[in-house]
Amino acid sequence: MSIPNNLQFELQYPRKLDFSGSDLRLFDEIRSFVNQIATFKVPNIRSEQYSLPSDLISFILILAKKDLTNRNIVDLGCGTGRFTLPISKFFSKRVIGVDNDISVLDQLRTTMKKLNLHVDLLNTAIEFVEASNWKYLFRTTIMNPPFGTQRRGIDQVFLRKSLSYSEVVLSLHKTSISSRSLWKRIASSHKKTSTILATIEFSLPRTFKFHNRDQHKVQVDLVRFSK
Repeated sequence: MSIPNNLQFELQYPRKLDFSGSDLRLFDEIRSFVNQIATFKVPNIRSEQYSLPSDLISFILILAKKDLTNRNIVDLGCGTGRFTLPISKFFSKRVIGVDNDISVLDQLRTTMKKLNLHVDLLNTAIEFVEASNWKYLFRTTIMNPPFGTQRRGIDQVFLRKSLSYSEVVLSLHKTSISSRSLWKRIASSHKKTSTILATIEFSLPRTFKFHNRDQHKVQVDLVRFSK
């Protein structure tokens, strides 16, 4: 069975992707669940806070389910929990959300209580994550890091940190030849390989003052890094 039509994103690669009936049912369940989780109340420009559409989140989690099910998981830069909480509900109770913004973690805590879930939360900047202390604790990291448009190179910091402690990293990166070349080199320096699971195009609504259009199209690679 093909993925559903009328989605909030377009699949650029692979052109055709089949889901099982159980995957399609799970897709709908996750999408409905994510719609209960609020986006950022006041997005922070420096942190490049923006929220992915619920069906894109659901799609990513379905593709990543083998790396999420019953694993110890970090959601690095978790924001309001739109990855963190569905992972906790549908895949693994062993998940920690990490973010440097205490206000969005407070928002996540409120949602968590409303949905009767619990995840561990850590309020810290990515620069202060002590990767050496986390080695072998977490099998999988999932993240939607900043693209580095406001803080040049911050996406590389996220990737290097996660690769240094996590066996598998699932991460979104802007699609470009230079970007792909860069994250392959970074992966190689950590003795890991990289595979593009999907290339996706979606629209971001006008979020910050410098956005001059109501909708801005973005193309990203969903990349799996592993040993």
